[in-house]
Amino acid sequence: MHNGQIGGWPQLRRRVEAMIPDGLYPARRGTTDSEAILLAAMAHGLDNDPAAAIARTLGAVWAMMRDDGIAAPLRFTAALTDGQNLFAFRWASDGQPATLYWRQDAAGVVVVSEPFDQGGVCWQAVPAGQYMQAAAGAPTRVARFVV
Repeated sequence: MHNGQIGGWPQLRRRVEAMIPDGLYPARRGTTDSEAILLAAMAHGLDNDPAAAIARTLGAVWAMMRDDGIAAPLRFTAALTDGQNLFAFRWASDGQPATLYWRQDAAGVVVVSEPFDQGGVCWQAVPAGQYMQAAAGAPTRVARFVV
């Protein structure tokens, strides 16, 4: 799940796609910035350290944007899982990422863009510039996310 944007995507698309290794490029099915970011993050070690891989990928893209003088923001609110661990990120170059909430109950952890029940009492916001990690049998944690 990705709710965000790469400012100046048409201008940067080819360079971001160049971050995708040849071995992963055949997995690219669409043309979105979301898919390009995921595949580039896989090349930056997503399997071993998702937070670091996403930070390295966003850092590289943000550097391209700054080098090109692109004023539109890089916004990244996303969730990903390997089937055992769930990571959800909330970051933006302009400090205004899309919203992200989570809650834990007897059934497990739920991550959403917006609370979907009346009142939203049990939902916790992931603060801007942070990520949350949930895994079976471990406490859910929220930590600072530095790009």
